[in-house]
Amino acid sequence: MLEVVGKVLNPLRAGENELLLSASKFASVPSSIRLTSTAFEDGARIPSLYTVEAGDISPPLAWTNIPAEAKELVLLVEDYDVPFPQPLLHLLVYSIPPTSTGFAENALPSKDSPQERPGLLLGRNSMGQQRYDGPAPIPGHGPHHYVFELLALQETLLFDAVPNRDAFLDAIKDHTVLATGRLTGTYER
Repeated sequence: MLEVVGKVLNPLRAGENELLLSASKFASVPSSIRLTSTAFEDGARIPSLYTVEAGDISPPLAWTNIPAEAKELVLLVEDYDVPFPQPLLHLLVYSIPPTSTGFAENALPSKDSPQERPGLLLGRNSMGQQRYDGPAPIPGHGPHHYVFELLALQETLLFDAVPNRDAFLDAIKDHTVLATGRLTGTYER
């Protein structure tokens, strides 16, 4: 039944232009950060271990070329193929030290690995959770693109409450984004 619904909804997608890094605010920001994973290449299929169908644990990520003047890094994961007006946010981690070089596999809390990770500040994803929710596209909807986005900020962000995507976008309006990086994986059921 879900596969039939997925096929009917196939033409409906938020679109790549709705991604956070596609906003006009970021048009002049250099995409000089190199964001990689040992689990999948850019543009390749995300292994099922990192999806709801298997382990639903966070994949290993590494980054380089962080600007020296960065005060904070922010990591988001968005799915722009969902049949909604805006991408589905699967993860928001902010206040990452600019000296960090990545996250090991399973370093972020998830549904199947919920233990707290001291020192991590997580916003609410589109499911209302402070965790990584792996790819879970509607069966039959076709391949979905999961974009891991890393931002280097010149100032640190402060929030009165746990931020969601909209609160994060509102908060960075007046902040300088020094550089960005992007890694895209695909998944289909």
